[in-house]
Amino acid sequence: MVIFVGGIHGSGKTTFCRELAKRTGLSHRTVSEIIKEEIIDLQLDMTKRTSNLARNQRALIAWIDRNRDSKNLILDGHFALLDESQDVYRVDLDVFRAIAPIGVIYLDVPIEVAVQRLETRDGKIWSAEVLKQLADAEAQWAENVAKKLNIPICSATNDDIVLAGRFVHGLME
Repeated sequence: MVIFVGGIHGSGKTTFCRELAKRTGLSHRTVSEIIKEEIIDLQLDMTKRTSNLARNQRALIAWIDRNRDSKNLILDGHFALLDESQDVYRVDLDVFRAIAPIGVIYLDVPIEVAVQRLETRDGKIWSAEVLKQLADAEAQWAENVAKKLNIPICSATNDDIVLAGRFVHGLME
């Protein structure tokens, strides 16, 4: 069983997912950790721009396929990314079909909060405009993915951990 949690860089996904995992008893993994394990030579820089998106997605799907039966998982990733040209790229619907989540959570955050977090964490100043474009694409694609896969979606903020916990427990029943 997989529950997918997505949101922009700096939205607090990993912290949120760790707490959600504690509250639900599920395992938590980030997509980037999985891809790094699958592709040893993967280099991610602080720009968060992703090269070779298709290779990364194949690596994720291979890991999911190998671990599907052994993991009840909160998977922390993105619905949309920036490619090497800083263009917004929506993660292909077939990737979400392969992940086969039973529900998705979209983690929303004010853009100015994400900008500050990224500067503090990565030492890079992000354009609020670029992050806004990415956030809009993430939110829209999260809704579309849920609709196309006919699965429930929960939109949450970092303060909505109780709401998200109820959502996950409801999916597990």
